[in-house]
Amino acid sequence: MTATEERSQGIIPLSFSQRGLWFLNQLYPSDTSYHVRLVWRFSGDLDEFALQQALCDVVLRHESLRTVLPETDGVPEQRVMSLADLGPLLVCVRTSDEKANEAEEVFATRGFDLRTDIPLRGEVLRVDPGRGLLVLVVHHVAFDGWSEAIFCRDLSRAYTARAGGVAPHWPELPVQYADYALWQHELLGDERDPDSLVARQLCYWRDRLGGLPQESGLAADQRTRATGPIRTRSFRVDADTHRGMARQAQRTGATMFMVVHAALAAAITTLGGATDLPLGTVVSGRSDEALNELVGYFTNTVVLRTDTSGNPTFTELLGRVREVDLGAFANQDAPFEKVVAAVNPRRRRVGSPLIQVLFRVEEQAKPTLDMGPVHFEYQERANTAAKFDIEVVLEEEFADDGEPRGLAGTIEYRSDAFEAARMDALAEELVRSLMAIAADPDSRIDAS
Repeated sequence: MTATEERSQGIIPLSFSQRGLWFLNQLYPSDTSYHVRLVWRFSGDLDEFALQQALCDVVLRHESLRTVLPETDGVPEQRVMSLADLGPLLVCVRTSDEKANEAEEVFATRGFDLRTDIPLRGEVLRVDPGRGLLVLVVHHVAFDGWSEAIFCRDLSRAYTARAGGVAPHWPELPVQYADYALWQHELLGDERDPDSLVARQLCYWRDRLGGLPQESGLAADQRTRATGPIRTRSFRVDADTHRGMARQAQRTGATMFMVVHAALAAAITTLGGATDLPLGTVVSGRSDEALNELVGYFTNTVVLRTDTSGNPTFTELLGRVREVDLGAFANQDAPFEKVVAAVNPRRRRVGSPLIQVLFRVEEQAKPTLDMGPVHFEYQERANTAAKFDIEVVLEEEFADDGEPRGLAGTIEYRSDAFEAARMDALAEELVRSLMAIAADPDSRIDAS
């Protein structure tokens, strides 16, 4: 049966990324690690009815936001709901300033049952006629980082149209998430077929990750919980270092991501002494431009096994990192869950297999709503649950003329696994390594 025939008959498998989150949702239904919370403080005459209509418009446009994942004979599948079968997408509550934060927390931390709940819900907490909070909660199963800008843009357009008494007009999307899931299964093929794409890529990963250490090189405390309370350590990289990092990336044919990768590896080796490092990152998974305007969960996790042995210079380490990253990205289609099964590592009692430390590099951007006379100010909210032991994020900041202005860094970590002093040391060592790459790339990593 072809993908088109499967779609027409309503047989829609989960994408591989969805499948992993679905199983986690069944195991830990109250876990909020994969809740994406978007909160804005608004002022002005917000039209709640127009906002409700606008949410319906966006959910109608992006099928992933109205998809439930029931199971038949133990096998989950996608089922796209019609708008007529959905309840209200937005609830409006009158509250006070004193009670608004508590009400937001209760709303945001309520679990999703992906078998029966669509992955989106919204709430307006109005503290007086012209002021309040808009809270949207999306499960990660239908939403990745790229989706934020798409969702906010479409919601803004839809609200502006509905507040003016008309429906939004936008070009039809060329594909929906269900089409992507069917295409992904066709593209990867059967891993039992040695000529299939997934079989070839799994062969690469088995060879690449054989004997991979199960720890990051940063000694963790004994843990007793599957997911620990999360803490955040913030830090900054100055503009001069940012510019120097860009110069070294250009000089060596690397990317900013590779520069950060090399610096993080050097910092971990300096702190813990390990030289065979199982680092990880996420890739966007949007390999076709038809997916660029689509809300959904496309990301995949890849392992970047990094060798820092022999006390290399930063330039030498950057060369090693470049080779590792290019190899990993060339084999990024193999779903992480299948890579784990193929490598079959010794299972850690808690935490993600293969990876303790995950890192990302991205341009700084806050989810922005533009709804005419109503002003929205995005409210940062710290994560309350951790997906990895340590997650390092660096956001590039640029001036209006495109000049580097520095990087804003955060380290999110499980406080039941690492002491705050250890993460302070990691942040400081990472900044020192980045400064060394920028200013003196021929120095050795132990002199950072």
